[in-house]
Amino acid sequence: MGHFILAIKQKTKSAKRRIIQNNLPIKVFQISDTFQENYMLNQFENLLAFPSPPIDLLIDLKTLSSPQFSSMEVHSLLQYFRKRNHKHYLIIKFLFSTGASIPELTHFPVKNLNFDNEYLIINERKRLGYRKIFLEKEFTRELYRFCADLNEGSLLFAGRKGQSRNVRSIQKILNTASQFLGKEITIPTIRDFLAVALFEQSVSLRDIQNFLGHRSQKSTKNRIFKPQISGKDRMGHNFNDFQNKAA
Repeated sequence: MGHFILAIKQKTKSAKRRIIQNNLPIKVFQISDTFQENYMLNQFENLLAFPSPPIDLLIDLKTLSSPQFSSMEVHSLLQYFRKRNHKHYLIIKFLFSTGASIPELTHFPVKNLNFDNEYLIINERKRLGYRKIFLEKEFTRELYRFCADLNEGSLLFAGRKGQSRNVRSIQKILNTASQFLGKEITIPTIRDFLAVALFEQSVSLRDIQNFLGHRSQKSTKNRIFKPQISGKDRMGHNFNDFQNKAA
C-alpha cells in the first residue's frame, strides 16, 4: 500500500496502537496542534474504511513454523501418517493446510474443491465465515487422486455408508498425532499454529482473520497474542471441546 500514516504524539497512544495492529506503514511526525491531530485521526479512519484488497494465502507446510509446532515436526507428523493410514494423512494435512474446524472437515463436500485452480471453498457456518483457500500443488494432486472414485455430491472424508464422519474418529486421529509428537494437537492448537506462523511471516491481521474465518479481528488477536502453554503442560488437557474452541 502506497500510504503512510502520521503517528500522533504521546497523548494519542491509542491511535499509534491501532496503526501498528493494522500493519500500516508508519512515519512519525511531532504534531502539537489539536486541530491537526483530529484531522490526521480522521484521515486514518478514512483509510481503514477503504483498505487494500485481501491477499490469497497459500499454506506451505514445508516452511511454516511457530512456537506451537516447527516445520520439521509437521513434516515428521505427516510422514508418520502417510505410512500408517493414507486417509488419516490427508485429514491431518487438510487441517494443517486450512485451519478447518471439525464440523467443516466432517461436512466438507467434494464439489467445493477446484482442482484446476488449486483452491477449495469452506462455506459459512455458525461460528466461522466463508473462506477461499489455495492449496499446494502436491496436496491438490493428492486430493484429486483420492477423489477419483467419489462423485461431486459426496463428502470428502465420509464415514460409513457415505454419512458424515463421526467426531470421535477425528478425535482419535488427533490423539494419535499428539502421542507421536508428545504435544497436544487439537483444532485450537492447529489454528494457533497457523495464526502465529502467518503473523511471524508479516501477514496482516486482516488477512489472517479472513483465512481463519473469524468474524471479529479480536478472535484473531486472541489466537496470536494469548499466552502460549508448553506442549508438555497441554498434554493433560482433554479433547472434548473442539467445536466450541474452533474460533
